[in-house]
Amino acid sequence: MSFTAESEKPMSRSRAADSLAVAGLVLLGIVPAIFGSVRLRQITGGIATADNARFLAMPWPVVVHIVGAVLFALPGAFQFSAELRRRRMEWHRLAGVILVPCGLAVSLSGLWMAQFYPSVALDGVAVYWMRIVVGVMMTVALWLGVSAVRRGDIGAHRAWMMRAYALGMGAGTQVFTHVPLMIAPVAQERAVESHRHGCGVGHQRARRRVLHPAIRAPQSGG
Repeated sequence: MSFTAESEKPMSRSRAADSLAVAGLVLLGIVPAIFGSVRLRQITGGIATADNARFLAMPWPVVVHIVGAVLFALPGAFQFSAELRRRRMEWHRLAGVILVPCGLAVSLSGLWMAQFYPSVALDGVAVYWMRIVVGVMMTVALWLGVSAVRRGDIGAHRAWMMRAYALGMGAGTQVFTHVPLMIAPVAQERAVESHRHGCGVGHQRARRRVLHPAIRAPQSGG
C-alpha cells in the first residue's frame, strides 16, 4: 500500500466524522423547527390552546423567538464543519454576521417571554429561573464570542460560540426528555416539568463535550 493511500484513510475518517457531526446537529435543529412552525400556524390562525393563549394578545416576541431559533439552529450547524471552514472561510464569516443577531434574538426574546408572559399550569419557579439563567448565559456567550474574534483570539471565539449554540439548541435536546414524560401521567406535575428542563441543559453540556474534538481546527483565520 502506498504512503498516499495510507495518509488518505485518516483524512477520510476525519471528513466522515465532520459530516456526521453536522448532520446530527441539523437533525436536532429540525425538532424545534417543526414544533415552532406548528406554533406559528396556531398563532397566525388565532387558534387558542391552554399553552398558547398567552401568545395571542402579543405574538411578536414568540414569533421573533421561533424564527430566530430556526435560523440560528439549522445554518448554524454548518459552522461546526472544519472542512467548510478550511475551504470557504468567507462563508463562515458571512454566516456568523447573520447568526449572531439571530442568536441574540432567541436569547433576548426568551428572557422577555419568561419575564412578561403569564405562566401556564406546568411552569414553576424552577422553570422560570432555568429560562432566565439559560437566556443570560447564551447572551453573554454570544457577546464574548464576538469580542474574542474581534481581538483575534480564534480559540476563545470558537469555544464561546460553541457554548452559545449548545444553549440555543436546548429545545432540540429536550425532545429526548419531553416526549416520554408528556406521555406519562406523572409529567403533569410541576416537579417533573422542572426536571425535564434541567435534563435538557444536561444534554446540551454532554453534546458539547462529545462534539468538541470533532470541531477543532487550526488556530488561524476568523
